[in-house]
Parts: sequence; C-alpha cells; structure tokens
Amino acid sequence: MNSLSRLYKRIFGKLSKYYHVEGNITIITAASEAFYSPLRNIMLSSLLIHEPYADVIIWDLGLNDAQREDLYKLFKEHKGSMQLLTYPAEDLSTHYATLTTYSFKCYCIHHAIPLIKTRYALWLDTGSMIVDYLTAERNLIRIYGCYVSLSGHSVAILTHWTVQHKFQTEMNKCGNRSMLYAGLIGWDMKNKKVQSLLGDWYQLSQDEENIAPKGSSNENHRFDQSLLSLLYYRMYEDVPYLCKYRYNIRIQQKEKDE
Repeated sequence: MNSLSRLYKRIFGKLSKYYHVEGNITIITAASEAFYSPLRNIMLSSLLIHEPYADVIIWDLGLNDAQREDLYKLFKEHKGSMQLLTYPAEDLSTHYATLTTYSFKCYCIHHAIPLIKTRYALWLDTGSMIVDYLTAERNLIRIYGCYVSLSGHSVAILTHWTVQHKFQTEMNKCGNRSMLYAGLIGWDMKNKKVQSLLGDWYQLSQDEENIAPKGSSNENHRFDQSLLSLLYYRMYEDVPYLCKYRYNIRIQQKEKDE
C-alpha cells in the first residue's frame, strides 16, 4: 500500500467514526475442534468487546462437547443473539465434508441467510480480530451493498486450469485482477445483487469441479476464493477503491503463545 492509499484509508476510517450507521450486524463464522482456540480467543473475545450487540451465527464443523458448552457460557451475558448450528457433513457431498476445500463456507453462508434478522451481515474466518466498532465496514456495506477485500495474488495465478477453462469468459475479464479474500465478506441483506452473487456461489459450489477440481491444491488453486472471484468480477466491474482495504478487522491473527 503506497502513502496515498494509506492516507485515503485513514481518512475514510476517521470519517466513519463520526458517521454512525444505524443498524445491528450479524457475524457468521464456523470452526472445527482444531480451530476452536482461535475462534474463541481471537475472534469471539474481540467481538464481545467491540460489538456487544451483534447477532452471531456459529457453524459447528466438529466441535467437542466441552467446546460447545464453553460457547454457551461465553455468550451467556452477550446482548445480541447467538445461534450454534450443526454442519451436516455426513449428509453432504465429499467435497463439502472435506474442510480443506473450504466448500463448507458456501454452504454455511447460504443456509445462514434465512436466519439473519439484521440489515448488515459479515462472514469472518476464525483468525479474524475485531479492533473497533465496525462503523467503516457498515458504511462500505451500506454504500456498495457488498464489502470484499483483496488477497495478494491474481485470479489467473491461483485458479486451477480446469476452472479457468470452464469460466473462460470470466477469465478473459478478470484473469489479471486481484483475487478476493474470502475470509471477510460483508453484505447488505436488502441488496438483491449481492444476494444473487452469494446464491450463485453456493449453487456452483455444488459441482466439485467448480470449486475443488481434481489435481487442485493450495499451490495452484484457492477453492472458495477462486470461484467467488470469478463470479464477483462477472457481476461487478471492479472492487471499489475503498473496499480494497481492511479497517477495523485484522485477518489471519495468531494467538500470542504460538
């Protein structure tokens, strides 16, 4: 990020603090037993401080009984709602049950949407840390309908060749553009365009070859991010300038003792 970009980001972040956006927000996330620690100690602990009225939907990807009990205790005095939903891995296709393909994210968001009662919604991966009230994020969702930031690679570099071939029209448009970061996705529940985007993401993820094709790995493909990027650039011309940055959320945080 160059100095001018830092300035624009800082100005928008400062202005957002003085423009309070009305409306609560729903945070959606998911965790397995192995990822419970960052869920609890990074994301949820920061959420309870900075978003004490947020509604929270957590997908149980294989938590143990002690972790489930701990979650209910953690939210006992939370002013918003908390729903713990069971992910039906045994009833789904193999690629949905295989967590390393991240196909579960498409399923979880799609099936959480009917449960959301707030205007603003935000998916966060377990290692995300909220560092302040999410005013800037609400503003971006309100203005653009969809808030997604960028990862560090182009769509072409980290999309498997078979997916590129299937989505050739989209690749011609966005192959050289930055891939989206799917660990932070915000949307306006009143915006039909982004609802259509998320619906397409889920529908197309049902075909394993669209999201986790044979021969794909983290070295040549980004699974959920690759498919989401192709569909986003099909529907939108580009990521709005202000959406390319992150404001009150730090991604992929590690616990202090690691």
